[in-house]
Amino acid sequence: MIELPKSADSDSDRLADWAELTVLLDKPHYLSKEDTTDVLLNSGLISAGDPSRDRQIAEDIADSIWTLLEDRSRQLADAYPFDVDSDSLRIGSGKSWRDWCAFTCLLIQDIGHWYSSVPTKFTPGSKFVNLFEDIVAKAEQGIFRGRSTVFPATGGNGWASNISGRVQQVADLFERSVGVLDELDPDDKDAGLDTAARLLICDEEPGTLIVLTQCATGANWIGKTGEPSIQMWTKLVTWKAPLVKAVPRSTVHPKIGAPGLSSTARSRPAALSRYSDLHNGAVILDRPRLATGHPDRFLINRCGNV
Repeated sequence: MIELPKSADSDSDRLADWAELTVLLDKPHYLSKEDTTDVLLNSGLISAGDPSRDRQIAEDIADSIWTLLEDRSRQLADAYPFDVDSDSLRIGSGKSWRDWCAFTCLLIQDIGHWYSSVPTKFTPGSKFVNLFEDIVAKAEQGIFRGRSTVFPATGGNGWASNISGRVQQVADLFERSVGVLDELDPDDKDAGLDTAARLLICDEEPGTLIVLTQCATGANWIGKTGEPSIQMWTKLVTWKAPLVKAVPRSTVHPKIGAPGLSSTARSRPAALSRYSDLHNGAVILDRPRLATGHPDRFLINRCGNV
């Protein structure tokens, strides 16, 4: 069984993440509420000094974990990998995490902040960054229902070797015309853009929104408050484009610029508000919102590259 996340204390959100990860990665892909209570008792997280009191605390925490799991199941519906009943969690469809590659990758990136051995900051162009950008593009295809694409930082796989050429290609993909390319630095890789997607309203015709997204996986993403630049991209391509940040986590973690925050201040609503404020009112696609797009429906043959 996967060890509990460090310093999670009685953080039910993180412990619910742990329960999901355990069921995804560990056979028999099943976890009972009773087993969870025993793990909590043996973890050293609970030390009231009285065995009966310790068990009651552990049972209360397990109950709160199951309440969250049931809420997630209702919110995500068939985009949730698990079946949740009153005292157990199990994979609902598929046989392992490989049937839920995108969901698992997002979960590991999120809960990984609580494990010192799990890397959570990646070099641009690395295998995980490329996979995450693909997951975001596929999630946006499910969320916005229109065409979506990764905007690569390099050429290859049908993309031009220079950024001007790639801008032309993304404009062609969305059937828009190219504007002024003079301000582009030839050495720029992606002008801050990672994915683009169209909001589908009845059809793929012009007159709707193109969503421009930066994926938050790099070591300094939280400081990139102006990327992608809407002002620049609306000059490069003739479209209406709101800014989106895709964040592969669901809370504010102390390691990413929020030391000393209480569990309430690190909660998902606080995190969404904080990230949006930091990034000029951007739409935030965090892990639960990305999951609603059911990226695993569109992600083909990527688990072998993880």
